[in-house]
Amino acid sequence: MTTINTPPLTALPPPIEYTYQTGLTLSKLEAIRADLSERLTTITTPFEIATESGRLAGVLYALGEAAGALAAVETALRAAEAAKETALGGYLACVGGAAACFQGQYQRGANYFEEAEQAFAASGDSIGEAFRRQAYAREYASDLRQFSKTTEYLTVAVQVLRGRVPQTVIIENLLTQAACMVHQNELRRTREIIQQAEALMNEQKAHWFRPELAVIKADIAVLEGNTEDALKHCYTGLGGIGDSGDLRMLSPLYLLLGIILEREKNRESDVQDALDRAIATGRVRARRLHLALALRQMGMHMRRLTARNTVRAKGSGFLFEAERMLGEIQLSEQFPTAPAAPLPQIL
Repeated sequence: MTTINTPPLTALPPPIEYTYQTGLTLSKLEAIRADLSERLTTITTPFEIATESGRLAGVLYALGEAAGALAAVETALRAAEAAKETALGGYLACVGGAAACFQGQYQRGANYFEEAEQAFAASGDSIGEAFRRQAYAREYASDLRQFSKTTEYLTVAVQVLRGRVPQTVIIENLLTQAACMVHQNELRRTREIIQQAEALMNEQKAHWFRPELAVIKADIAVLEGNTEDALKHCYTGLGGIGDSGDLRMLSPLYLLLGIILEREKNRESDVQDALDRAIATGRVRARRLHLALALRQMGMHMRRLTARNTVRAKGSGFLFEAERMLGEIQLSEQFPTAPAAPLPQIL
């Protein structure tokens, strides 16, 4: 049997190359966005428009600006089709799928991922197809609580991607696997995976992912009844958000902090503050699902922990908004607005 050795991938395609660079920071992304926006005013060929608009789409998504990312993706896809860049179109569609799911447009996201699958099949791009599987699992299947499918897709994808793409892609895969394992209460396996992810993060100085790692560690501590450690991980995650930490994690971290603080006595003002921040940051730069969950938690908190009619009425308003939002993104069944025991897991 002949063994085919595929050389390591030295450069990712334009839609994702900047967002998986080592040492990713917000200031770098903002500088890249400014450069790309200026460059897009001068280029004219379909290939240039496809690549530069694709780069801009990836950067905007990393910044949590999903609407802008989708607009850039559509521009890039039209140009890629004109330039007959099939494989590039597949990666562009992956970014489109991620941005659509971020906005809670899951059917639109599924359509993008199907488009990407067709593009990679036509171009014979096995790495692209593995990346599509990872993006589909992380952005679509996990939000729909399809944890078995998510784990299956990620496991298959990482076998193809490892050694062929930057380690930051593998870190993202491992963190998503770990989040799925938490939801399935496979805590031993979760620890094994996050140890791998954390080792790579330290090696690559990939601080961008530390807030996401903190959410997973806090979830584990909550499930084990260790409130002190859970709070420590939340505060560590929030402290890691800034120039080198993913701002999209603010809302889920504040939400989890509020859920944990509810378990302690005499922390009412702290709970309120955490949930207020979860909602405020969720309205600016977060997954629509995370905002809906923050609204749901605030509503349940107000309804459950006070007898004052005015506060309970305000809580009902939050629950109504959460229910409406969850209905719009078609996740009402996965996230009922009045569960018997709200789950701590956020991601």
